[in-house]
Amino acid sequence: DSSGNIYVLDSTGRVQKFDSQGGYLSTVIPAGDVGGSAYHIAIQPTTENILVSSEATVKVYNPSGVFISAIGTLGLNGASAGDGDFNHARGMVFDSSGYLYVADLFNGRIQKFDLTEIENPDFGTTYSGGYVSQWAAMTYVEFLAIDSSDFIYASPPNEAAENGSTIPIIKYNNSGISQGTFLDQFGADPGQYYEVGGIEVTSSGDMYVADKYFNKLLRYNSSGVYQETLGSSGSGLDQYSNIKSPKINPIDSSLVIADTNNHRIQILNDGSKIHNLIPSADVINTANSVSLVRSTVNPAG
Repeated sequence: DSSGNIYVLDSTGRVQKFDSQGGYLSTVIPAGDVGGSAYHIAIQPTTENILVSSEATVKVYNPSGVFISAIGTLGLNGASAGDGDFNHARGMVFDSSGYLYVADLFNGRIQKFDLTEIENPDFGTTYSGGYVSQWAAMTYVEFLAIDSSDFIYASPPNEAAENGSTIPIIKYNNSGISQGTFLDQFGADPGQYYEVGGIEVTSSGDMYVADKYFNKLLRYNSSGVYQETLGSSGSGLDQYSNIKSPKINPIDSSLVIADTNNHRIQILNDGSKIHNLIPSADVINTANSVSLVRSTVNPAG
């Protein structure tokens, strides 16, 4: 949010709030409140409302965790899916004009929404949930990132590689016009990623790709040229188990990373300073049945 706080979504659908140094603040959305499976989390820059994607909808909560509205309904695969329908809503990003973009996984498309606020006597502020447009991205699309010029980057899930194909990261303008393949570095060699766990773009245009198979974070410049690899497998500092969801905190430019199977978030600042969210019963449930899913910060700062 505007204070640089970090919001963490775990596999129970619970959303917890931490300060920028990893100190626990509160449980904003309790476990089970989202219902069904919860996949990705985003913060609306202008209102600091919390968005959580699930199979059929994107659920919207106010900053205190009060449910406001749901965007979308269940839509079947392919051409039969209607405008605003989802077959597993996944990654979400906001552009500089406030439009929301949602990856519609099994429908292979990206959908754009105008979340114009309207007054509602029951909820105070709610959304019209206005569908704007859509475009076909790839057979499956899960991860989204956006740069400072509102170009959107989309990646399929890791299952694409498991089925014998590559994992291209495609660049689009915010009208859905393809700008071509930004990255296609599938493989196990240095500078390549094997299973994508999330993508993020910095203010300078560099891209981070989380490789959850080899538990490393790769950085490419704005031209898609490989620069460096951070991290490795393990449980120590700058080591990961099922790395996911790299996010830049605009308040201090730190990199917030979900270290899923270690049940923690790591915060990397200037390539050296790392904090761990303390895994306690009040902060992150360390039971085997509960793991971190995603983390996010307010992209507007």
